[in-house]
Amino acid sequence: LEAAIVVASVVLLIAAVVAAVVMWKKRTAAKRALKEAPAGAVTLMFTDIQGSTALWDQAPTSMAPALAIHNQVIRECIQRVEGYEVKTIGDAFMVAFTHPVKALKCAVDIQNRLVQSNWPPGLEDVETACSKRTDAGKLVWRGLRVRIGMHYGEPGREYNPKMDRVDYLGPPVNLSARTEAKAAGGQIACTSTLVRELEQCKTLELDEIVQMTSLGLHKFKGVTDPQELFGMVPLELVGREFPPPAKEATCDKCLGELTCNACEAQME
Repeated sequence: LEAAIVVASVVLLIAAVVAAVVMWKKRTAAKRALKEAPAGAVTLMFTDIQGSTALWDQAPTSMAPALAIHNQVIRECIQRVEGYEVKTIGDAFMVAFTHPVKALKCAVDIQNRLVQSNWPPGLEDVETACSKRTDAGKLVWRGLRVRIGMHYGEPGREYNPKMDRVDYLGPPVNLSARTEAKAAGGQIACTSTLVRELEQCKTLELDEIVQMTSLGLHKFKGVTDPQELFGMVPLELVGREFPPPAKEATCDKCLGELTCNACEAQME
């Protein structure tokens, strides 16, 4: 009996030690992630590939390598400005930046790098991924068309143990995602809040980096006041033509937090 009690005590002690170690690791991971992720007022970026569902159908053998190129380009651009990759869902990225200028430089870099990338030849047979030049012969389209939406605000933060990353919550996230949904493939869309922050940066002249046009006022579900959005295109890619802003998706599944197939079908 005494031996059994000793064994049980040892087992309980080991279990307690293991539980304590696991809890310590979780707390350490959370502290590390929260320290790495931008806090306070941040710029949030959402990206998404235009017509990705149709592209998988039209160029099935090209899309796997094309998606790998797309992911590599975006991650390299994020790392160049020390952005924080929050998460990916499908081919959509969510990124946080400590400073608006870093976010803009990343967005411009992404659009330029995508055009410069060596895409699978099969994409040239698809209207929404083939190369296109202006009448003057300037190359302004090649490869996947990626829309980018950005907003400046102060979202909530929480550690996600499954991803081992910090996630962001609240209205700024919602508005960033909805701004991305308004952009056309190959276009950068920003809220007026972000544009004001950029214009206040003394080290930045917007017209030396992008060509900017107003996309007008837009009413978003869940947002009280209409929001003025601005479309931007890198100066290197001026000559791109875009359709009017997309209608807002009304998907009940993602609630506008991230684009999904149902939303994309409406936006296309």
